[in-house]
Amino acid sequence: MASQQLYQLYASNPLTPTLASVAPLQPNDAGATEMGAATYEELCIALGIPFTVKVSLTSAEILNLFTTPKQIIAAPGAGFCIQPICFFYEYNYGTTTYNTNQTLELRYAGVAANVNSNTILSRIFSVKARQGSLSTTLLTYIDSTQEIENKAFEVTVQTGNPTDGDGTLNIHVTYCIISL
Repeated sequence: MASQQLYQLYASNPLTPTLASVAPLQPNDAGATEMGAATYEELCIALGIPFTVKVSLTSAEILNLFTTPKQIIAAPGAGFCIQPICFFYEYNYGTTTYNTNQTLELRYAGVAANVNSNTILSRIFSVKARQGSLSTTLLTYIDSTQEIENKAFEVTVQTGNPTDGDGTLNIHVTYCIISL
């Protein structure tokens, strides 16, 4: 979608645009003009403003997490990395517990060490908004040869696909995109 004035978005488009599709404006003597070619999302990245994303996992996706990790945040591009700030988990218990291989790991795609691990899938009840914290391994990434530049952020499980579970999971991740 081309950049538009706010009144044009409301007047001509019955759909709600995303903030990423709106170009911020700055006033000048001749009226409002776009701030370069930057979209709202690009401006937020440049200013280090945090984003929050919610990813929902079905029971089928959880049962296959070791084989097929679920991407939470796409790779940001060359010269950038994802800086996770915090995590919130919402586990909705079904009728059966995930009884093996249930330790969740949040990590950069292709990097062995995790940023956060959590045993929420072993619960026998629903858990809302349980906060995860950053692991000290995040500091290790900066000092090691494992690259985090242009890596997606994903959720997986530790040692193999879970078995015998039917709950669902929402993961909320707040993060910034850092220019390297």
